[in-house]
Amino acid sequence: MNPWRRLPLWPPLYVYIVAVLTSTASCSRYPQAEVANARLAGQHALDAGADVYALNEFNRYSSSMNDSASLSRWNRLVQTAIQQSAREHRLVLVVNKYRHRLTAYKSGYLVAEYRVDLGSNALVRKRLQGDAATPEGTYHVTKKLGSGESKYDKALMINYPNTEDYRAFRLLQKRSCKPLRIGGGIGFQGGGGRGKDWTLGSIALENEAIDELFPYVAVGTPVVIVANETVQSERRHGGAQRTNF
Repeated sequence: MNPWRRLPLWPPLYVYIVAVLTSTASCSRYPQAEVANARLAGQHALDAGADVYALNEFNRYSSSMNDSASLSRWNRLVQTAIQQSAREHRLVLVVNKYRHRLTAYKSGYLVAEYRVDLGSNALVRKRLQGDAATPEGTYHVTKKLGSGESKYDKALMINYPNTEDYRAFRLLQKRSCKPLRIGGGIGFQGGGGRGKDWTLGSIALENEAIDELFPYVAVGTPVVIVANETVQSERRHGGAQRTNF
């Protein structure tokens, strides 16, 4: 028996939630109070680096979650990852920050979805150590930490910061009058399922979910993290049947 367990892809309530999100560009899956709290938590976490952020950056970033140019760019990243999965017959992981969703693809087909918690300042781009934001971009798994090796059950570490992250950080450092650090230690971890964003930047799944995902992920597994995307995923045999890995 395949031990892979996934959330039902399209239960009635989930369809309703997705419909509301799609029709209301300014509405997040998480309550607006959570967004406000996340912003405050991230600002506190910024510490010495807080001066480098423009005052209107959060509002500008939030409003871009559903604009056509941003969605087009994020969709291209996701489509490229799915095409790689199909071409190489391998697993790829896609994180949609706006919808708090981790999607797993194998051989180009959607095989599983999990809800995730993110950094407490998730709705801004990760720039530096302590900003409590979850990064965006194309990454890969660099290390697997089993039970007893991670604070939160198991963990799958990724190669943050990558080349693009370093480039953005150097530009940020030039604007700051204080020395900054880029940080690291980002990945997938257990301890999730809290219904709010609370990590220092990592992507948290329920312990049971990461236990199920862990055996299928290898060092080198591609990971794409985007603010939002609207890619219509292909599902094998209608999406209701499990896929062999």
